[in-house]
Amino acid sequence: MDITLEQAEKIIAAAKAKSTELGLKMNIAIVDAGANLKAFARQDNAWLGSIDISIKKAKTARFFDFPTGVIGSLSCFVRWDTQVKNGLNFNFEQF
Repeated sequence: MDITLEQAEKIIAAAKAKSTELGLKMNIAIVDAGANLKAFARQDNAWLGSIDISIKKAKTARFFDFPTGVIGSLSCFVRWDTQVKNGLNFNFEQF
């Protein structure tokens, strides 16, 4: 299912409201079902360097069909045996 521009704009508005609540300035990227950029917003004083990061993060989430937070936890740089020893083993059913 694809996303309409109207839906993307509503997501941008919600993300802007959340960034205000958190006291952050964000670059917000929304991609469609094909991982093509559908909408983008750069808040005043948001880091220029994170423009590209926000777009690539949105595309990566679409490519893997996971929220970006889940992808981050799966891509941590801790060795697997260390994770298991410390009780941090992953169970994909939790996602």
